[in-house]
Amino acid sequence: MFKTGLVSVSFRNLSPEEIIDMVKQAGLSGIEWGGDVHVPAGDIACAESVAFKTMEAGLETLAYGSYYYLGAYEDYRTEFQKVIDSAAALNAPVIRIWGGKKVSSALSKEERAALVRETQDLCDMLKGTKIALAFEFHNNTITDTAESAIRLMEEAERGNLYLYYQPNRHYVPVGESALSYCLKELNLVMPYLYHVHAYHFNAQNEKCLLEEGYSDFVKYIEAIRAAGKNPALMVEFCLDNKVENFFRDAKTIKKLAALS
Repeated sequence: MFKTGLVSVSFRNLSPEEIIDMVKQAGLSGIEWGGDVHVPAGDIACAESVAFKTMEAGLETLAYGSYYYLGAYEDYRTEFQKVIDSAAALNAPVIRIWGGKKVSSALSKEERAALVRETQDLCDMLKGTKIALAFEFHNNTITDTAESAIRLMEEAERGNLYLYYQPNRHYVPVGESALSYCLKELNLVMPYLYHVHAYHFNAQNEKCLLEEGYSDFVKYIEAIRAAGKNPALMVEFCLDNKVENFFRDAKTIKKLAALS
């Protein structure tokens, strides 16, 4: 059965203690702690405190969701070392980063090569640790499509490099269903899959309860199970940012995890 969790940045207005209490009440496995509010990169005392409280509640730190962006820092090794130190203090098995801030199709050959070199360096910095590196699967980054994401994995050639997956409807071709497109993307990135961010938008691109996308997620789970992968399924960005909707989404994600 897949692990389940909450991405903490879904509720930036809540404290780590409130996040922990919610996740425990909902009966989920753990938390992806965000690096922008709840566990800032480089604040080791904060990371250690959050790690202890998470463990004390019987929960896991499923990941460190950093806000480290490729190509954003002149001295990126110093910046990323802060991220590594916080992830280690959190006992996080993986660090999630962002593939820059530019759509992949607009990257020049030189820009892409620089992002690949930086990716290789970050992976090399993690050698000797038990922490993996994974990219957010997100529009307006180098990993905005499955094709570009896979190309980055192949160009970087690092064994500790992975991808997240989340349904990305931004590039659905005219005439193709969103489900068909998302399943195709999922199957392409499957060899590198680490975790899944779960949420649902309708055809009008309106945020919905996860239960409204249940049938689509059943298809995603079937594909993941057939591939023999074992990601955590994590609730992200609940409808209207309401806690009561988190609990509804948590019920749905536990139901989906049980299918695995």
